[in-house]
Amino acid sequence: MSGLYLSEEGVSEVVGELMLLFITVTLFAILTLTVYALMSRPPGQPILDVSASVNNENLIIQHMGGDSVPYGDLSLIIDGREYGASGSDANGNGAWDAGEAITVSLPAQAGRMNVAIYDKATGSLLETFTVGGL
Repeated sequence: MSGLYLSEEGVSEVVGELMLLFITVTLFAILTLTVYALMSRPPGQPILDVSASVNNENLIIQHMGGDSVPYGDLSLIIDGREYGASGSDANGNGAWDAGEAITVSLPAQAGRMNVAIYDKATGSLLETFTVGGL
């Protein structure tokens, strides 16, 4: 007998119970985060990554990745004014896919612009950003 404890009986049972409790809590946390991630976006709402630049008098919005969106469902709102979306449909499928760009002609005096990309089919706002002007 050494130390504070008179007997070491039951120590392995307590350690085992603590390990089971730790595993249970960890699995519950992983399950909760997974369910939350799956529920965070409405079903059918496209997700995309875009990049925008201004070249001469054109706003160029590049689809960098994510879901494809039919051109007919897209609406661009630049400083409160709606523009139709048409772009370089490289594969001819009628949808804005990764690697394709939408070009919008701008007025000569365009400065800093607030841009929103809206999906009319799902009624959702896909992306908003501000781009500097000429």
